[in-house]
Amino acid sequence: MNLREFLADGVRDGFVTTTWNTIVQRIRGDAPPYWGTTSIGQTLWSNWDYERAVREAFRSNEIVARCLRIRANAESSIPAKAMRILPDGSLTPLPATHPASRFIKHPNPGLSWRDLMYRLSFARDLKGDAVWKINEVDARTGTIEVWPLRPDLVKPRVKSTTELVYEYRPGGEYAPLTYEPSEVVHFVQYDPLDEYTGIATLRPSSRRVDTANSIQDAQKFSFDNAVLPSGIISGDLSEKQSKEIKEQITKTKRGPKNFRKMLLARTRVFFQSLMGTPAEMDFTESIKLTDRKLAIGLGVHPVLLGVSDATFENQQMAEVFLWTNETVPNAKAALSAINIQLAPRFGDDIIFVHDMSQSPPVVEMRRQNAKIAKYYLELGINIRAINQALDLGLPSWACPDTGFMQAGMLPLGNGEKSGRSIGGKRAIDLDEAAITARWMVRDRVKQAYEEAMGRNVARRFEEEGNLVESLWIAGSTNLAAIVDGESEAWRTVLKASWRVAVDRIGKDTTDEILGARARGVRFDPYSGAVDAFINEQVGTQVARIQARTVTLLQRVADTAIAETLSAAETARRMRDVYKRWAGKDPELPFDNSRAMTISRTEIHSASGFASHEAAIQTGVVIGKRWLSSRDGQVRDEHSPLDDGTIYAINEAYPNGLMYPGDPSGAQAETINCRCQELYETGEVDQT
Repeated sequence: MNLREFLADGVRDGFVTTTWNTIVQRIRGDAPPYWGTTSIGQTLWSNWDYERAVREAFRSNEIVARCLRIRANAESSIPAKAMRILPDGSLTPLPATHPASRFIKHPNPGLSWRDLMYRLSFARDLKGDAVWKINEVDARTGTIEVWPLRPDLVKPRVKSTTELVYEYRPGGEYAPLTYEPSEVVHFVQYDPLDEYTGIATLRPSSRRVDTANSIQDAQKFSFDNAVLPSGIISGDLSEKQSKEIKEQITKTKRGPKNFRKMLLARTRVFFQSLMGTPAEMDFTESIKLTDRKLAIGLGVHPVLLGVSDATFENQQMAEVFLWTNETVPNAKAALSAINIQLAPRFGDDIIFVHDMSQSPPVVEMRRQNAKIAKYYLELGINIRAINQALDLGLPSWACPDTGFMQAGMLPLGNGEKSGRSIGGKRAIDLDEAAITARWMVRDRVKQAYEEAMGRNVARRFEEEGNLVESLWIAGSTNLAAIVDGESEAWRTVLKASWRVAVDRIGKDTTDEILGARARGVRFDPYSGAVDAFINEQVGTQVARIQARTVTLLQRVADTAIAETLSAAETARRMRDVYKRWAGKDPELPFDNSRAMTISRTEIHSASGFASHEAAIQTGVVIGKRWLSSRDGQVRDEHSPLDDGTIYAINEAYPNGLMYPGDPSGAQAETINCRCQELYETGEVDQT
């Protein structure tokens, strides 16, 4: 057998083998159902193949690769956390030791939660579905892990009218494996004609991919041949001359390096082109159009890929478009599948949720909504209602549920006309009627913040009470460690309340002191002095609150031990104490709860500090005066201070406080105090 016959036999045998294998694969359902050619011989694919999608799209087309990476990076950047559903439908965080919390942090020995979401996004976009294998690592502790399977190696098979079975064929020496539905998490992107494997995001754009690849191939071929398109050379040439001209053209004009070189003809020679040059065929515009269509088909706005000119604002809106139309819906669909197929393994009351509040596009949308919120706020609508209506992303505990009007909008009768000069200095609010009106307005604003913070503190007590109860039942008896673990949550609540109160009251004080001259002068609630003071005071107050909490809980535990109560009964008593602190005890009004006591103290301190700091920032205040509520609830020690005496702005009052509510003073001077401060200014340069 000669070489030609050997090669012919090899090709024939290979063709027969390939054809037979294809038929077998077709029968077993492991190959696309049909492919053929169009009337002009162009390859036609009638089904989407995962390997083809990877090789001819993701690996070969930069637009597809970039779009898929943008989508995967966005979806995998959303953090998730495990929560418990309470009987009233609300959610509460789980302790870090809970199996569901541990799973979110370490879902796989080698892959993070973000890695899993990243791979899931690619599988959905290239294949249409994805399967995670669930492995139980420790049945005693409820520890599990998941392993993502390569999409094209696992196939769902119909087991009954309501059930599937999953066949995994890793290949090589490994035998096929079969998994029951309870052993996997199956993610499917819905296809009206195939509810089992779904439809890939890229599938409707497959022809665009083919077109883009064809344009790239044609463009490369044309440029490789430079200005040597197909054509006819004509003229009065001998056979030798014709051959020389062809060789000269091929040698001097073929390829990019010979582009635009001159050609010398020794006789009359004519060239008639039979196809356009690369510029005439307008490959650049064709591929730009195809790239834009591909990007839109994948849900990514072209401006994010740089294939369309755009301003910075347009790019921001393109990110919002991607987030609202693709990222959020896809992430929610994936998490829904996880909550249905995986979360019940940790308990019927366990659910996984996303935290999208800090996602850049969502933040941008909230920034726009914040402008609208300003108008609602000026109408007296409470912040909580505005937050819910416009999805501002603020935690509920930081949003007062009581509306209030701007103090400057109320008729106080204490404007500049009511002021009077004393020794060349302008005294503010020295008219007794104006003083009373001013105190009432400020106290009304404080009450609104106290009520809002009180409910936030109450919710914090309830959340901590649920945690203490569950951990105590589970065997954790170190109360100090449990309570200390909640420090950050307490700092967040107190700091948010301080920030809101300081910002509002500081601005009101600035406007009151400067009047019409306040235009262009703004109170700075984020100055270095303000930041340092708030951080220090919040840390101190959290430590005090938690120390008191541990002391009271330890009393409950000691009493329970003396009465030989069970762990469950002891935990219930602790939870009842927390409920009492939160104002849930029917025998104790909410206004008298520990939550409201803490709130009044903190808001009073924040109000006094903000007012005093704003007075200093104006640069015109030279004196201050103590003002009490002038009713029967005023402390005996504070009534004498309200005698009209003017003190220097940096001078302490006789009781040692720099201002009413000064947290550096004794608690006996600040708890439930309602006193305020008035200011006297020097002459202001009117130029």
